[in-house]
Amino acid sequence: MINRLLFLCFFVVTGCAESKGKNDPIVWSCAKNECRIYAQFPSGNKIKIIDNPDEPAWKYISNDLVEVILSCGSPCSYSIFVDMKQEQVSEPFFNVVAFDTIHTRVAFGNDSLLLIRDLFEDNVCEIRKEFSPVANLSSAIEMAHFLENGALVLQYLSGPEFKTKTDTVKWCR
Repeated sequence: MINRLLFLCFFVVTGCAESKGKNDPIVWSCAKNECRIYAQFPSGNKIKIIDNPDEPAWKYISNDLVEVILSCGSPCSYSIFVDMKQEQVSEPFFNVVAFDTIHTRVAFGNDSLLLIRDLFEDNVCEIRKEFSPVANLSSAIEMAHFLENGALVLQYLSGPEFKTKTDTVKWCR
């Protein structure tokens, strides 16, 4: 948990981006108390991602994929993914815990349900575990990452005694 917090602090200090450069893929603009976030593609096309957000953080996940991260209160956040090559914008995903760059899937969730979903399709896999009772599911997950075969390795706090468990979860179709 401490490592996740240190990484998050490092990311906030080094990875947040204001829209200052002409070639930034993500543009945050405000006028007359109305703020918007746009994806600005190499083709010159521009797609609105969301209205009235707080200032976003964004980072490249791969050469063509950008994750836009917005806060919805501590420890809640949501991510919107932008495919710069295909000019696609995903729906918002709350409390993202891992991203699979090979299969373009995201692991996210709330309460006691963890979901794995294809980024731009409706294929969803539900993962039910006995997560510790915490305010936000992401607080119970100590580590999560995808393997090359698409399986999710998950280390989490389980039950009311907050015991650490590690599982490997396969994609369920």
